[in-house]
Amino acid sequence: MNGNEVRKPPGWAMRFFEWFCNDHLAEAVLGDLLELHVRRCQSLGKRRADLLFILNVIQFIQPFALRKRSASSPINPFVMFENYFKIAWRSMARQKMYSAIKIGGFALGLATCIVIGLFIRQELSYDSHIRDADRVYRVYNEFRGPDGGMGTAFPAPFTAILKADYPEIEKVARLIPYNWFDAGDNLMRRDDQLENTFEQGFAYADPELLDILDVRMVYGNRANALSRPNTLVISKRKADRYFPNEDPIGKTIILDDNKTQVFTVGGVMENFPPASHLQFDFLITLAGKEFWQGEQTSWCCWNYNPYVRLREGADPAALEKKMEDVRKIYVDFLLKDGNQFATDAQKYLFFRLQPVTHIHLYSDGIHDIIPHGDIRYVWLFGGIACFILALACINFVNLSTARSANRAREV
Repeated sequence: MNGNEVRKPPGWAMRFFEWFCNDHLAEAVLGDLLELHVRRCQSLGKRRADLLFILNVIQFIQPFALRKRSASSPINPFVMFENYFKIAWRSMARQKMYSAIKIGGFALGLATCIVIGLFIRQELSYDSHIRDADRVYRVYNEFRGPDGGMGTAFPAPFTAILKADYPEIEKVARLIPYNWFDAGDNLMRRDDQLENTFEQGFAYADPELLDILDVRMVYGNRANALSRPNTLVISKRKADRYFPNEDPIGKTIILDDNKTQVFTVGGVMENFPPASHLQFDFLITLAGKEFWQGEQTSWCCWNYNPYVRLREGADPAALEKKMEDVRKIYVDFLLKDGNQFATDAQKYLFFRLQPVTHIHLYSDGIHDIIPHGDIRYVWLFGGIACFILALACINFVNLSTARSANRAREV
């Protein structure tokens, strides 16, 4: 280590001095301090010379010596933005047609893309509000033979077999959304009134369906809202209409002036969200319901839409394969009844599980009466949105480039 390196003052003190001292003093004063530090090192020693150097730096912190902040840094940024807006406004006022085409075209393109994006977001969000939606499925049948097709209706005993023979299924429930008996449309009134009102949106449902589809309740408990025969659950909007400012539980309703079968309100549910494949205002219980003698054990009529919730870790594909065993029971019924369809059913009939979040967009070819969309339209509108955005960007860039030629002399 040479003598010059030993006589250097603390580096941090030098950097601090250069940071706060203005430019026209820093070089001259720092030179004098360094020379003084060298002489002090020779006479007083390195340690005392460093301390005195630091003291001199601190003593030099005076108003006249402080570095002034750059004037280019705006003290008030609002003045700068105000100036930008003023220049932009004057430019648009002078070139109205050019500004309208350039800004209006780009804004219209962006607005169109935003609207299409909101539509796509709505379509893709159907039934995502359901708790454990990844484990909730709708069962449908697929017939691969001649004149085949797909449908969601099953006979009454089918769900009982699913519940008893397949441990992978946690819960199973039936829904009748068709215009059948009291499902569909009805004339309705409170039992203490005489005037009927035409109402739509009636469906039959098992009590477990409220839990499987995670139906929120306003009044009542969904565990027992449909547990008793001749009970129904109504939506909040209908409760506000027929029972304003009161708890409707226990109140009675008459459908189609049939006083021999009075329905009791067992609960009030939240309105089905707009992004739900089901949109019903009245759910009538299937507990203890038999539409005709022996209907619950007969395979003759397919009227029920089954919904299931699988246990955690259950494999839907493996369950579909196991469900083929149900065909044997159905075929035996056909053979006993002398139905020639038995052979085709054994070969071509299959049971499938459809995720509840796919019902709205992926039900093409599945026969049901529930309105739904199509994933192909989602892709189509997404492509249109990208195309419109690309055109808007190209139009904006082309107009900006063409306009820049008029400012070549200024540049």
